[in-house]
Amino acid sequence: MSIFPRIEADLTEARRSRDARRLGVLTLLVSKIRLLAKNDGNRDIREDGVDSPLPEKDRRNDVIDGISRYRKEVDDMREALVKAGRPTDEQDYELSVVNAYLPQQLTDAELDAEIEKALAGTDRTPKAMGAVMKHLNGGFRGRFDAKSANAAVKAKLG
Repeated sequence: MSIFPRIEADLTEARRSRDARRLGVLTLLVSKIRLLAKNDGNRDIREDGVDSPLPEKDRRNDVIDGISRYRKEVDDMREALVKAGRPTDEQDYELSVVNAYLPQQLTDAELDAEIEKALAGTDRTPKAMGAVMKHLNGGFRGRFDAKSANAAVKAKLG
């Protein structure tokens, strides 16, 4: 089963079990995913994978993009609350729900190896950042944290 039908099934289950907290998170998540498709020409939600007949530049994965964007928003809110010394229980719960739908994340070693692979044969200047991020987004979209990848690339570039 692909991710979006699983999210919708979990949303229905949360509605039936009257789990208001989970229902709220899943409703927002579905809304973010649908908004991506709507803003891109009011089309159906797409989950194009590697086996898609479309050329790579035309492939879209609204589900992974929507989940990643929602996760980033919640993570940013959590960081702001931590800086302000406020509790982050609600954001921690939202992240636990959202992370269950993302593909398995790359380990630090795997991320480091992919960064090295992308940097191979390039000048290690700040201009290489774009090539590295393009490589990571091309094959590992939704499987890594962009902030930590950005920091790791900057460390390698000097």
